[in-house]
Amino acid sequence: MDPIAHDTIVLDVVDSTNTWAKKNLASLSQDKPTCIIARSQTKGRGRYGQTWVSPKDLNLYFTLAEKVTAPLALPHYAEVATLAIQTTLWDWQLPSSIKWPNDVLVDNKKIAGVIVEEASLDNASWAILGIGLNVNMGRDEFREIERPATSMLLALGTHFPIEAVRNSLKEKLLELLAWAKNNPDQCHERWARACSWILGKEISIHTGPYEKISGIALEITAEGHLLVKTASGKIVTVASGHLQN
Repeated sequence: MDPIAHDTIVLDVVDSTNTWAKKNLASLSQDKPTCIIARSQTKGRGRYGQTWVSPKDLNLYFTLAEKVTAPLALPHYAEVATLAIQTTLWDWQLPSSIKWPNDVLVDNKKIAGVIVEEASLDNASWAILGIGLNVNMGRDEFREIERPATSMLLALGTHFPIEAVRNSLKEKLLELLAWAKNNPDQCHERWARACSWILGKEISIHTGPYEKISGIALEITAEGHLLVKTASGKIVTVASGHLQN
């Protein structure tokens, strides 16, 4: 396959690659995706304002920024990203699973996360797609993280060449994104199948600091929402949240 046109910007240390992309939107390509890569982040962010621990030269901190054009919609970007991460990990002989809506797990521990934000410039909508993938973090670095997490190093017991993993992920992401632009429904179906292992299970979803929905996971809708049947029999539609099972 011919390389997909894109720009790449490599930075040393930034607050957050997503934040940098939004601040510098006007200087980015208007007609092809731009991949912004940092060696370290001082204020790496996950969903809901959570901190993404970002030690220098140990992991991948990556943002793809581009104009959103139909038929692709903003939620498709998270689907594409999780699928690209999973495919990349397979290339390095590391099986993984996608946890709804946009985490990637190895041995039921988080190895990667995705955050999608919307920005606008000159009345055009932009997708700001952030990816964090734990590559060579050791046990000492994980002491800062409360939730169960892992890295490629901890999972397989060997260090990985950061640049090679980064290039692999970038290639997979660009290829899947190009495919999704022509096949958005198939992209969604592929992602929904990858997340379907939670269906039929008892789950809890934290949808805010003090809000939690518990019940049986029933279905992933065409919009990517999760239908949950609570103990009272009520069926609740959940758009996003932190899922525990």
